[in-house]
Amino acid sequence: AGAVRSVYITIRGASIFFALWFLSLPLWVIPPLGPLANFALITWLHATVLSYEALSEVAGHQEIQRVQRRGKLILYATGALVSLLWFI
Repeated sequence: AGAVRSVYITIRGASIFFALWFLSLPLWVIPPLGPLANFALITWLHATVLSYEALSEVAGHQEIQRVQRRGKLILYATGALVSLLWFI
C-alpha cells in the first residue's frame, strides 16, 4: 500500500505541476513573472513530493499529513533550496 500511495502522490503532484505550468506559459511574456512562476511551481512540487517520499519510509499517512501541515515553512524552504539547485 505504501508504494501505491507513493506512486499516486508523485503522479498527482506531477499532473498538477504540468497543468499549472501550462497555464503559466503566458506569464513568460512579462519577464520577471515567468521565471518566478516556474520557481514557485517547482518549489511546490519539491515540497510536496519529496517530503512525502522522505517521510513515507518512517511514518504513517496521518503522521505525514501532520508533519506536512506543521512544517510547511521548513518544507517550502527546503523545496526552494532544491529548486534553486535545479536551475543551476
